[in-house]
Amino acid sequence: MKKKSATGSVRPSPTASIFGLIGMAAIVIFALSSFSGMGGGFMLIFILVAAGGIIYYIVNLASFSKSDKEKIPVTAEEVIEVESTDDDDEEKAPPVDFEAKLRKLESLKKDGLITEDEYRQKREEIVKEKW
Repeated sequence: MKKKSATGSVRPSPTASIFGLIGMAAIVIFALSSFSGMGGGFMLIFILVAAGGIIYYIVNLASFSKSDKEKIPVTAEEVIEVESTDDDDEEKAPPVDFEAKLRKLESLKKDGLITEDEYRQKREEIVKEKW
């Protein structure tokens, strides 16, 4: 059975969304008052981009429930790191090739690079590892 990995997303906090909404509204007002003499195409694109930002921030604000807003940290210093579980570590660990380890150990013993006691001790460690 394949384990589901934990994922997360990053999005503006409610406070950041409010400031973004105010900023986008100011941009629309500025565009309407300043660019009226310029080409209509540029002004239209400028206003559409700002309107897209306004819609994004409104949808983002609406997606937070009241209880979510109370849990959200105001600054980055208040963010709590989530520790990974043992299951996550097992998924990330490369598969262990026990046969290769044992063959390498046998080769070291045959070449005289380790003693018989070292060989037995290390072989016991390898065999006790999780298969």
